[in-house]
Amino acid sequence: MLLETASYANALVYNVRKGYPYSTYGETLFISAQNAVLLCFLAHYPRNSTVLPLLVMVGLGAAGYALQTATMDQLAFLQQLGIPLILFSRLPQIWANWRNGHTGQLSAFAVFLFLAGSVARVFTTFKEVKDPVLLAGTTLGAVLNAIIALQMIMYWNAKKLKKA
Repeated sequence: MLLETASYANALVYNVRKGYPYSTYGETLFISAQNAVLLCFLAHYPRNSTVLPLLVMVGLGAAGYALQTATMDQLAFLQQLGIPLILFSRLPQIWANWRNGHTGQLSAFAVFLFLAGSVARVFTTFKEVKDPVLLAGTTLGAVLNAIIALQMIMYWNAKKLKKA
């Protein structure tokens, strides 16, 4: 979750600072905010702590400030680092699905919406920005989301069959 949030936050700042059209990055604003809330919940609920979510919010604020004050060269470098972050955020799920022979608690609705969004992001990036680093990252994300969606289809009844 941290890797995904870092990747989306950097992509958001990179796109805004480059002056790219909102249609090529707009969803990253909402996904970043959603992930920040989820990180706070993840910090709070296992220990019923109020301090850990505050630390998460302070950390996210500091990271946001650092991204806003970074040079464009630094942001471009971080954007390139986002490509391995995409791998490290999706490959564990793909591996777990394959190893378990089912997709567990994954929501088919969420998986297919994520795939549709990532394919749309590839299209808008290709048509509107012509940034090879962004295109590589969005394409990789779409391919990995497609693998998870294919696993969802392949393992659709796998858990039910195991129980039977």
